Amino acid sequence: MFCFAASTILCVLMEGQGGFATTKLAVGLNNTAATINVTSTNDFLDIDYIWIGDEKITYTAKTDTTFTGCIRGTDGTIASYHTVNTKVYNEGSNVMYNALGFNVAVSDTILGTFWTLGEAAVRIAKIVPRAIAWNYSFLEGSLAMVKYFILYPLSAGLVLTLAMYFRNLILGQ
Repeated sequence: MFCFAASTILCVLMEGQGGFATTKLAVGLNNTAATINVTSTNDFLDIDYIWIGDEKITYTAKTDTTFTGCIRGTDGTIASYHTVNTKVYNEGSNVMYNALGFNVAVSDTILGTFWTLGEAAVRIAKIVPRAIAWNYSFLEGSLAMVKYFILYPLSAGLVLTLAMYFRNLILGQ
């Protein structure tokens, strides 16, 4: 997660766009539309994927308020209808959604910002043990070295940092 967040921030710094981007639909969307009207496309890459609910959509160009050349239902997702003001978010925001276990963009719409922030804090507290205990079993062969030399030491550093933080908190330092 740390590596993903760091690389996303680096992308924003170098390209000026492509971070965690969200917007809303300006017009309702049927399941065959090839142009998607939104309130703003700022921070979205010129060619990329977007997510609306559980649907992944490829777009080939954008203007200030539209994504064009859209291919609906990419990567096995299902093209569906979406209403005005439905959140639209990029791949980076979707990765955060999967890591936290809930859709931040949709939760903000349904719960409001205050409750979404509280829920995000709870989810982050739940993800820390998962990140520490994750065995990275998908890294095999020559990629196993990444697991042993980068990811396991990062997990160990996280454990030590948390232990020191709580020690200082308890001792009042």
